Amino acid sequence: MSYKLIKKLKKGDIVIYLLVFSVSVIIFLQSFLFGKSGTAYRVEIISESGKHTYSLSENRKEELKSNGYRLDIITENGKVWVENAQCPDKCCQNRGKISDSGDSIVCLPAKCVISIIGEGDVDANAG
Repeated sequence: MSYKLIKKLKKGDIVIYLLVFSVSVIIFLQSFLFGKSGTAYRVEIISESGKHTYSLSENRKEELKSNGYRLDIITENGKVWVENAQCPDKCCQNRGKISDSGDSIVCLPAKCVISIIGEGDVDANAG
């Protein structure tokens, strides 16, 4: 900033700028440090056998058989992943662990989608 611009700023302008900056920093830190606190994340599995949903905080191992393939789906410590896949490409297994709302694992050969759904996410089907 040039010296002339700074000289034209009034006390009220500086207070407003500092207030906006402070609120921005607080919102950023809150979402960065406490992003998942209080949010009820769910795991949603859609396959040819239907749609199943359970809490992401629930530790479990599930064997899913879909379209002639078996997937071992693990949910542990707020993360979900495919531990073992009998499909030919194993892209779902190589996807690794997911834990954020909107993340998904897709297995095309097994016709299966594993998604993490957040509390405010919209669940809709496109027709």
